[in-house]
Amino acid sequence: MWVPGDGRLPVLAPIPAGRAFTFAVLGDNRGSASGELRPVFAGMMAELAADQPAFILQTGDMISGYARTEKTLRKQWKPYVEALRAAGIPVFHSPGNHDLHDETSARVYRELWGETRYAFDYGGARFIALDTETISNRLGEEQEGWLAGQLESAAGKRVFLFFHSPLFPVDGHKGSSLDKHPKDRDRLHALFVRYKDRVKGVYVGHEHLYDFHEIDGIPYYITGGGGAPLYAKPEGGGFNHYLLVHVAADGGVKVEVHAYGEKRQEPAAPAVRATE
Repeated sequence: MWVPGDGRLPVLAPIPAGRAFTFAVLGDNRGSASGELRPVFAGMMAELAADQPAFILQTGDMISGYARTEKTLRKQWKPYVEALRAAGIPVFHSPGNHDLHDETSARVYRELWGETRYAFDYGGARFIALDTETISNRLGEEQEGWLAGQLESAAGKRVFLFFHSPLFPVDGHKGSSLDKHPKDRDRLHALFVRYKDRVKGVYVGHEHLYDFHEIDGIPYYITGGGGAPLYAKPEGGGFNHYLLVHVAADGGVKVEVHAYGEKRQEPAAPAVRATE
């Protein structure tokens, strides 16, 4: 049984490669500087409990962070850990800039959630968590090499990646995401394109909105509507939400945008653009 906050990844019961399953994606739910969770996050966890996904991918910024003392930092984490224990859904984490920003926050993060980048297989799919915060808005040479190996060895699998900082931000974090280092960003995108036969979804946060673009055959989702203050108007993706990703037995993938407190809605037709 997984115990949130014990430093270990959830252990999932294996399923056959041909069996359908559903997972959820959520991000940017950070609470107040005192650690108090936003009511919308508690509501979302209740809705997720009803949806019963196999697990949740968390794209980061779980807490306010940037605390002056370790005591305050741990106080911020406590309500979030307790909320996950109450929900009872396995959660796989990737760090956001509010979660990991100095040596102390990195040490506490690893104590609670384990490694900041890792991969696991489930039902004929591979899930890859990346760390865009240890080296701010970069993966770094070692992590890039590890990622290339994970993608190469995933032949025949559907691959889903999740991390915090977008490659192609659309709103308030333009210039302060992976696009801050264009050459590194373009090299990462080119790596995804090289394996586009298997990359079925790239899920990020950082911008507090929903956005989808398919770029050079790679589906990029920004899902930062977990409860933090929103960046945009509803028509521009500024609504509280999470994603339900339905993986069919035949390999098909359908993403359902669940607007908090509202009837399920189909995502808008994706915008498709190529990099320059």
